[in-house]
Amino acid sequence: MRPIVAGCNHKTAPLDLRERLTLDEAGARQTMDQLRAAFDACETIILSTCNRSEFYVARPTHGRPRSADLIEFLARHCGATASALADHLYVHDGRHAVAHLFRVACSLDSMVVGETQIVGQVKQALAIAQEHGTAGKTLTSIFQWALHVAKEVHTETQIAAGQVSVGSVAVRFARQIFAHFDDKTVLLIGAGEMGELTLRHALETSPKRVIVANRTPARAEEIARRYNAEHTGLDRLTECLVSADIVITSTASAEPVLTPALIEPVQPRRDYRPLIIIDIAVPRDVEPAVGEMDNVYLYNIDDLQSVVNAGLEDRQARVTDVDRIISEHVDEFIQWRDTRAVGPVVRSLRNRLTEMAAAEADWARPKLSGDPKQDAELVDQLLHRLVGKIMHGPSQTLRQQAQDGNVDVYAEILARLFALPDKDEDQDQP
Repeated sequence: MRPIVAGCNHKTAPLDLRERLTLDEAGARQTMDQLRAAFDACETIILSTCNRSEFYVARPTHGRPRSADLIEFLARHCGATASALADHLYVHDGRHAVAHLFRVACSLDSMVVGETQIVGQVKQALAIAQEHGTAGKTLTSIFQWALHVAKEVHTETQIAAGQVSVGSVAVRFARQIFAHFDDKTVLLIGAGEMGELTLRHALETSPKRVIVANRTPARAEEIARRYNAEHTGLDRLTECLVSADIVITSTASAEPVLTPALIEPVQPRRDYRPLIIIDIAVPRDVEPAVGEMDNVYLYNIDDLQSVVNAGLEDRQARVTDVDRIISEHVDEFIQWRDTRAVGPVVRSLRNRLTEMAAAEADWARPKLSGDPKQDAELVDQLLHRLVGKIMHGPSQTLRQQAQDGNVDVYAEILARLFALPDKDEDQDQP
């Protein structure tokens, strides 16, 4: 089975396209079913995060889907033309697909290099596909090896040292806007893993107040109590916006949480104080029109890139170390996979030849007379028959390939497998 991946990330696709390809768990399961329905012999795993959507498949060597098939499938999925979508996708197959996943798992392909959330996301993508029955031996082995490489990278390098998450970048971005936070109220909308990371970094700025708002109030209360912050449900979002100076939102909602209709009535109660909103969710939590309102300054996840780039310069030496580890593991994986693939073929060949030899022995055994001369002639016949049967299949294949124009490739493989002398050595000299 040959692995292939097609996807987009923050470097290749604009935010609106990434939103159209983003899938929650239910969407991923449905899409994997659709992939299997279209290409029934393939394995599939979908990795969808706030900054990437990647579709991994493993197909028979000469089967489908090919790159063009996968691009066409994704184009139909997001309502775009294949030609338009292809400009924003990357497609890797074989060894390059393996290397790409290893880089992803090690966070070298993340918006924030060194962030550790991606390891859990890769693990979850594999678990969902395994439970759903779409991850076979090929993709499972690649994903498991990628997780092993990520663990080694985080153990042996300092790639994750310091503040390395989208949440930490959002807080650093806010630091560029405000010189101090001791008179500021920070409202965090969303209490998932990203929300909790953001809360942790927000508290480091020593703000006047921190409020955690979540669709499930119990979850907001759980993490707020852990960090000595305030908490509420989304039903009290209007009251929270009245007092907020900075809003950082990171829910998993499929629909916008903040809209002009929600914020406009709040503005007079705020005395039209500036409101900074940093939306790090994909799909976005805030309607773009909010950013056009007076005294509202809206930033999305792509606007954080300047902060990310500044932090990357300090990590460049560590990135080089990680690249080296990844390259070594890609070589090891490919060698392991190829060796594993050869074993069954060799065993099958040995069994087939053994069957041929046994059949010929069964043919010859009743004919043995005890006369050395006659039995020697019988052995010659047996060997002639056996060689003829062994040669029959390869000879037919070579003749067919000669008609199709591929004979040189097959002839070269046959010569290498059986250490045959160079073909020129047996030709008559002029």
